[in-house]
Amino acid sequence: MRMRTSLETWSAALLATLGLVPVAGCGSATQSTNGQAAPSEGGADNDAGRLDTGGSSGATGGTTSGSGGASGGTGGSATGGSATGGSGHGTGGVGGSTPVDPFPCNDPQPLGGGFFGCAGRFVHRQAPEDCPVIPALTACGTGSTCHADADCAVGGFSRCLPDSTGACQCWNGCRNDADCTGGGSVCQCGPQTSGFPIGACVPAQCTGDADCNGLLCTSAMMPPISGCGDPMFACQTASDTCASDGDCSGSGQCFLPSGGGARSCATLACTTGRPFLVGGECRTAEIESRGDWARAPFAPRLDALTARDRERLGDAWTRIALMEHASIAAFARFTLELLSLGAPPELVEASQRALSDETEHARLAFGLASAYRDRVVGPGPLDVRGTLGGENPLGIVRSAIIEGCVGETVAAAEAAESLEHTTDPAVRALLTRIMNDERRHAELAWRFVRWAFEYGTPELQLAARVGLAEAATRTVEPPEAGNDMARDGTRAHGGDEESVASHGVLPASLRRELARRVVAEIVRPCAAALLAESSTVAKAA
Repeated sequence: MRMRTSLETWSAALLATLGLVPVAGCGSATQSTNGQAAPSEGGADNDAGRLDTGGSSGATGGTTSGSGGASGGTGGSATGGSATGGSGHGTGGVGGSTPVDPFPCNDPQPLGGGFFGCAGRFVHRQAPEDCPVIPALTACGTGSTCHADADCAVGGFSRCLPDSTGACQCWNGCRNDADCTGGGSVCQCGPQTSGFPIGACVPAQCTGDADCNGLLCTSAMMPPISGCGDPMFACQTASDTCASDGDCSGSGQCFLPSGGGARSCATLACTTGRPFLVGGECRTAEIESRGDWARAPFAPRLDALTARDRERLGDAWTRIALMEHASIAAFARFTLELLSLGAPPELVEASQRALSDETEHARLAFGLASAYRDRVVGPGPLDVRGTLGGENPLGIVRSAIIEGCVGETVAAAEAAESLEHTTDPAVRALLTRIMNDERRHAELAWRFVRWAFEYGTPELQLAARVGLAEAATRTVEPPEAGNDMARDGTRAHGGDEESVASHGVLPASLRRELARRVVAEIVRPCAAALLAESSTVAKAA
């Protein structure tokens, strides 16, 4: 199943609504030879050089050192010895002390900065290294917003580099782990990170294999902040049951609990609605048998659905309803945060309207979920402990950017894409409302960030610049190719992909492709335009 929504139009509309001038060539779609919108560099179908896909093959040989170990993966070592192009670990070790590696790095392909792609499935960070240095500019094309690295000094590591059109713009990121301030992050080198030319800071619990007691420091997905999970790096454990989504059946994803532990397969509630984040974790309520939240002014057509399809749709719409329910809390908190920053009444009123929108979304979604399940379901108590932790301006702005500028923008695009595949009249009516409301909610988040630039205190302006720079470097882990059926659990598990999509539920692989492209083609251009405008205003002042 392929994506049908034109994100180029969405990006242009959002920029126009905000009164922003787009930065030339920044993440916009290009036209393919068949006339369909094709992703720009780093878009959904551009697999060349991506971190989790193949590139030029690394060395296939390894060196064996010591004794008592079985051979490692291709290009690896027997007892932890290194090999050109990566490392692997066998099932033994000197004296049997080396832990069993359930997922060695096979076919390692060097990606720079100590990173290696492992057979297109996951990424291995062997040891910290500086990212490759992109040569300094000699000339900048028409439409450039900078002409030298000195024009981009906004804190951290910044470079003035050309985009795909030859126009130069500022790219804010990192060249090594030391540039990732505050600790707890590693610098994942570009351009493999979604087309970003310099490194991006990614959360990490390890910096290399030396931190992992004989196992590997590899990519993982933590519970979602945006998209369907957010990338990080952590040590493997002998208890890991997966290394990537391709190891999971159904609509499961391979993820690592935020508190650490073993990687396992789970179904994550992601993207639909504004996520309610507390301490970096996405909170939702548990379901209960209650009918007061199930608003059902219309009913879906059930006669053509199999029992398996109804089960999958009931589960999916329950997750959507729980996310919409949690969004109510997210907007309640945002309203208080706006008041704490002295925001104008227009933004406060818009936040309150959004809270009302999310309440209706939740009730309608619970109504659909109850119809598919043939029993009423609703939300239990929502854990709101720690919701108001006395956030400073940086924390408030960063949350607004992650939850709103990223989360709501993805949610609106997902509703639009679901609408493209949906034929059931009841589901189309709900998705149409959700799409329009979520688009307004995304615009509210972007309007808030622009207000922070124009009227906020110097501290708030700095918070907005840092938050937008982080948003522009966000990476969304793409799905592994070639295993959609096993991962999405449709025909391989007795369901029908088209039947389920006709009732508003997209395959996990398509949702993740959409989330990644939204970041590349909408979030990044809007962030770049706001940063460029703020730089112009600052210089004029």
